[in-house]
Amino acid sequence: FWLKASITPSQIMAEPDDTDAKMEGERDKPEGSEDDEDEGGNEEPVGPTHEPFSFAVLKMAQTQQSLNGLRHNDHLRYKQYCTRRLRRLYNVLKFKHGRGRFKNTPIPDNFDDMRFLEVPLVNAERAWSFAVQLKADNATSASLNPRWRHHSIQRFSKAVRWARKLEDMCKVHADQRTQLEAETYLAFMEGCYLLEKEEWADALNKLRLCRRVCERLALASGLQDGALFKNKVQDLQPMLRECKYNLGMVYDEDGSDDGAPPAASKPQKDLSELKYRGQGLVVPSDKIKGKLLKCLGMVSDLKVGIGGESSSGDESDAVIEKYGELSAEFADALKDIHSEMINAGSNEEQAAEWKMLEAFARE
Repeated sequence: FWLKASITPSQIMAEPDDTDAKMEGERDKPEGSEDDEDEGGNEEPVGPTHEPFSFAVLKMAQTQQSLNGLRHNDHLRYKQYCTRRLRRLYNVLKFKHGRGRFKNTPIPDNFDDMRFLEVPLVNAERAWSFAVQLKADNATSASLNPRWRHHSIQRFSKAVRWARKLEDMCKVHADQRTQLEAETYLAFMEGCYLLEKEEWADALNKLRLCRRVCERLALASGLQDGALFKNKVQDLQPMLRECKYNLGMVYDEDGSDDGAPPAASKPQKDLSELKYRGQGLVVPSDKIKGKLLKCLGMVSDLKVGIGGESSSGDESDAVIEKYGELSAEFADALKDIHSEMINAGSNEEQAAEWKMLEAFARE
């Protein structure tokens, strides 16, 4: 009671004024003056903390397709497999989507587990297989169902979005070869989507890009992986034939009209003192040029040694040993050429030069 009595009415009226002054002072502060400085000081650089992943996009997709129904054109079975595979991936990666009711959760930007790259791949495969199944059911039905066709186009569009997401993730977390395979996979999905929408010219360009890169990857791969890429090229032929038919173009089985600029359109300069079938070779890398010249020098030395009369057993063993060294040198040069061929990416001019150089090294 005595405390309440000691407070005068003037003090009671002054207290709200001080509070208002404090509030006005806080309003007059420039936005982001102190808080933003604290937040900016605590920010850490965002980026991957791991080595670039080596993720075989096309090999994994084709292997899973052949093992889960597509060998018999059973796209429904493959769609069901993709659904189960996604559920297992979510559980292993602890990538949850709410409890009880589904809640869409974006894929984290930073991760250390390569299996996160499988998530957009399996999503794209599931949407693509469902679209192909709807398209096949609509083609075999008694009458065309426009609703089914619209649904299949939407599934193809969803597959393109997931393939683009995979490409974006590979650009940050994967190596150059994986990025090239993801770009090829995106081109294939975009070609399927544009083909279903009957945009023949754009679909033809995307499918041609996919075929060219698959042919390049087949050259730069081993026997087993090269066979997979060659099978992919064969699978693209019916789609290319359909596009060219609707555009009134002549179809070529060899695929010589791949849309790339002709080799004679730009004169090539003989910068490497090497020729292949009458054409000068352009070698952008001095390291590879030195290796090829060294191999050619070893070949000429072997020809001079063999050109003499019959030699003894020790000399023949030395010649065989030199052949082994020559084979190892050529294998090393081919390995470097394949690496540069992949690093060329979508640059068709550089890819054509590396392709000719690879053929020269093989012969």
